[in-house]
Amino acid sequence: MLLVKIFFSWGHMVRPPFVSGGGGSLPYPPPTTLIGALTAPYMKLNKPIELTVNGREPYSPSIELLGKAVYYAVLGYKDAYASQVIDLSKQFIYAYLRKEHKKNKRFWSAAIGFGKTYSPGEAYIAYIVSRDKAYEFSKIAWGITRIGSKEGLVSVKNVVLLEKPEILTSYSVVNTIFPTPKNIAECIEDCSETYFWKLNKDSYTAFYPKKPGELLEPYLVPTVPGKIYGGDMVVKPDPVKSVVYKIELEDLNTHLIVSKEVVEGIE
Repeated sequence: MLLVKIFFSWGHMVRPPFVSGGGGSLPYPPPTTLIGALTAPYMKLNKPIELTVNGREPYSPSIELLGKAVYYAVLGYKDAYASQVIDLSKQFIYAYLRKEHKKNKRFWSAAIGFGKTYSPGEAYIAYIVSRDKAYEFSKIAWGITRIGSKEGLVSVKNVVLLEKPEILTSYSVVNTIFPTPKNIAECIEDCSETYFWKLNKDSYTAFYPKKPGELLEPYLVPTVPGKIYGGDMVVKPDPVKSVVYKIELEDLNTHLIVSKEVVEGIE
């Protein structure tokens, strides 16, 4: 397991599933985005491409690592400070107007709202990677420069390689700063729910799926009153479906709850 400590310059813009470019922003970067953030420096060193073709469809090169070298990723804010906002931007829309409207200049531009998540502070990314690639990725992770859109700049402050993270065998409820799949844990305190893309190769392409609901997964995310995100939430992990890791660093004491299927698939 890798723990990457980052600092957001201001925050990030990651669209919820099936929302247009002018929509809102997810409160947390989803696992798909975080694996993409690690794929970018990996590809620069090994295979400098921006897309790959699988069958007839173009995909993000993240699919070359997904389930082969990187199995899971999740980000948590150490403290509750992240909030969602809408920024208005004036956009030139002349090219998209009907012919009858192009004659009137007042229709040439429009105010469009762009969702952003302001989180100018520290966060931790937990990556579950293959054992034979763990050391390599602990070096590559220093090359992460952005999360989500190109404006979502981050700086890496530390990378910690946990070769044998402690697994809890006895627990009732646990605290965690990390979003957790709803199907493996029950919310006890300070949680809300959001949807992320599933870690599936079809989440990394632009074509519209025939059954979009099959690519969505509900997550519990730490939330305090007032819709401020971050800090700890308290959950009750499913003892059959989950594995609970205890994470202790100098400045972090939390848990990571992961599906047992993910852990059993690690090579």
